[in-house]
Order: sequence, then C-alpha cells, then structure tokens
Amino acid sequence: MSNNKLRRMLEYWARNRTFRRRLPKPQGKRPIWVSPDARLRYLKPGSQGFDRGLLEFIERFVRKNDVILDIGAN
Repeated sequence: MSNNKLRRMLEYWARNRTFRRRLPKPQGKRPIWVSPDARLRYLKPGSQGFDRGLLEFIERFVRKNDVILDIGAN
C-alpha cells in the first residue's frame, strides 16, 4: 500500500473525531483534546505529536485549571 493511500485512509478515518491526549511531562501531562482532521501529526506518540510552538505557548501562559479553546482560523 502506498504512503499516499494510507494517509488518505487515515485522514478519512480521523475525520470528525476527537482524541484525548496527554501533553508531554514538561507541560504537566495535562489532558488535551485534539481533532486531527487536518493534522495527522496529532496521532503520533509523545511530544512529536505536538507543534513546538504550541508546547512553548502552554509552558508560558497556561496555568493549572485553565481551559483553553482553539477554534482555528478556517
């Protein structure tokens, strides 16, 4: 099976689904819910499943018990 075909299958499978993940240890292993519709990267294990910019933002601004909503720009 080609990589493109596998990717299309995963994108189709992940569409309209939300997954509960845990942030890496430096960000407190807090729960985060992600929808990988446009970013299959979120399905990767560990910190490689998150954008470095997102993790840096969390470290700097997000405190315990904060609720953050990212509704996207699209």
